Amino acid sequence: MATALNKTEVCRELAASTGLGAQAIKHVLDDLAELAGDELEAGNDFIVPGICKVGYAYTAPKKKGERWLKGSVKVNNFTGEESIAPTDSPVVKAKIRMKLSPLGVARRLKPGTKPEVQAAFLKTTAGKAVARRAK
Repeated sequence: MATALNKTEVCRELAASTGLGAQAIKHVLDDLAELAGDELEAGNDFIVPGICKVGYAYTAPKKKGERWLKGSVKVNNFTGEESIAPTDSPVVKAKIRMKLSPLGVARRLKPGTKPEVQAAFLKTTAGKAVARRAK
C-alpha cells in the first residue's frame, strides 16, 4: 500500500533536486506552515503558489421557511419530479468549513465528477496509483 511522503522524505527529495541542504528546506517548510497558520487564523485565505489554496467556506444561516414554504411546489434535483412541500423548510445554522482548492499542477490532476471524465482519469498514471492504493 502506498503512503504519503512524510516531512523528512519531502525534505530529502527537494534537497536532491535543488542542491540545497535538507535542514534549510525543513526550515522553509516550517516557516511556510507558520505563515499559513497565521493567515488562516486571521481569517484570510492562504495560497501555496502552483499547488493549492486553503481557505474557509461560509454557509449563511437561514430561517424556517426561508428556502420553501408549506404547500409550495418543490423540484427534486435528483429525479426532476415535482412535489408539494408538506412543511416549511427547516432552520439552517451557519457553517464554516475548511476548503482546499487545487491550483496549477494539482488542478491538472484533479478528477472531474462526470463518469466519462472519471473513466479518463483512471487511465492516467495518477488514477492508476489511486485505484491501486484503494485496494
